[in-house]
Amino acid sequence: EHVRESLRALVSLESRFYRVSTAANGHEALSILDREPVDVVLCDQVVAPELSGTEVTGAIKERHPGVRVVVFTGKDVPRDTKVEVLEAGALFFLNKPINEGELLHAIATINSIRRTEYLGKSFETLSRIAYSLQETFDFDQLAQRIVAGAHELGYARARLYLFDEGKQTLTGRAAYGMPPGFFDRTYEVPLHVFPVVTAIFDADRPTVWTEGLICERFGEGSGEPWLTDMDLRGMPWIDCPLVVGKRRIGTLAVDHRGRPDRESTRDDLQILGVFAGLAAQALNNARLYRK
Repeated sequence: EHVRESLRALVSLESRFYRVSTAANGHEALSILDREPVDVVLCDQVVAPELSGTEVTGAIKERHPGVRVVVFTGKDVPRDTKVEVLEAGALFFLNKPINEGELLHAIATINSIRRTEYLGKSFETLSRIAYSLQETFDFDQLAQRIVAGAHELGYARARLYLFDEGKQTLTGRAAYGMPPGFFDRTYEVPLHVFPVVTAIFDADRPTVWTEGLICERFGEGSGEPWLTDMDLRGMPWIDCPLVVGKRRIGTLAVDHRGRPDRESTRDDLQILGVFAGLAAQALNNARLYRK
């Protein structure tokens, strides 16, 4: 118990971005893993009373292969045992007493590996989406593929708006994850009526917005009624500009409705920026083809 609480304090102290759960034994740890997503497990080789750290590691890798495991062993533990730990699937083993620097280095290394894997998978998905967008010049079909592509990238909901320069309005063109018929009617947002929407639309890169940020910048209640219309009260979303050359042709809004613990990272914004560029170019090609 002392080791558990020491580790919890250490990891939590070092970064507010970590959420830490503790388990008294291997069975309890596996139960937690079955209930909630976990990135890294820190496990003592001596996990009383039923399972060893090696056995816990093997069970984790069998049931949750994406989880990284770090096992702590005593310095007097035989070399064969340490080899068994690694063969069971542990990414690292660290000697006790636990060294703060070594532990934080192990976690940083795991985070780096996870980031590389995430970016690799995301760009594979982007390549597949890009091919899909190049297959059609049909505007409606293209709009549906764009919002479906946002879902492929991991977003629960997506809304595509196109900019009418003459009327100075944003027209809802396609949506994913929204109520049926959300954009069936002609959905137009006049920019001059909603200064907040204009400010969001004018951002030159994918930007995270929240109700609190809007209230802070534009005043209490300034985001209504469209915050309620979009079901964005109390949750973050990302607005991605669709730009061709220097001309803004629309915007793509995405969010993680239903996943309140999912926070957007710098990598997420980078990937969305690439996706928005692909979408904008495909829409522009369809417009030129129509002309």
